[in-house]
Amino acid sequence: MIFRNSLLKNNVRYFSTASGSPVFELITYKPTNKTNFIKQLKGLNSKLSSDNGNQSPLINVWETDLGSKFNDEVICFLKFSNNEERLKTIQSFENTFKDQKTAITLDEFQWAKFSGISKDQLKENKVWELRTYQTKPGKIDQWEKDFTKGFNERKTLSGPVGVWNGNLEDSKAVVHLWPYKSFEHRMSVRNAALKMPIWLETVKNTTASLTSMESKVILPINL
Repeated sequence: MIFRNSLLKNNVRYFSTASGSPVFELITYKPTNKTNFIKQLKGLNSKLSSDNGNQSPLINVWETDLGSKFNDEVICFLKFSNNEERLKTIQSFENTFKDQKTAITLDEFQWAKFSGISKDQLKENKVWELRTYQTKPGKIDQWEKDFTKGFNERKTLSGPVGVWNGNLEDSKAVVHLWPYKSFEHRMSVRNAALKMPIWLETVKNTTASLTSMESKVILPINL
């Protein structure tokens, strides 16, 4: 199993193919000036909210933990009702920001639909984890079958706000977003999960369908 610094190539977007369902976009920026970038992002978010009936497609923004190897990244997570809205919004981002970035378009799994992220949830959960897996070609269905066997038991400790998949070159990427109250809470939950026999089996079986994985501890930014 390979842990990569980034599973997504710079300046390349891989498109979703699903229709009739919400479309999500995960954009990771490496701004040259993060303070100025966040200021511009706040302005763009206000405009998007005004243009969309006080409902911005930008769900939230996070920054990577200062002590991580992904230092100074800014991660934007967006949700759209259709591809037309996505294209219009992405164009606004590209007109505003010229910083180095990676992006992927995502579809949600039906068994882990996006539950939304409330202000209270952001206030309560100071630490989040963004996990991205690359599956072996043709193995996304097997990964899903194996993962769902232990998913419900894992959720008794804590659950992600959603699980998504997207196209990644000749294979599929799987993305999880997990909220935690603190660094200590994350470690406690993960240690408890590893004591669950069914979850240990799930981790073992799903790993066989992966070529690489990436974990980022990220901190919410208040827009």
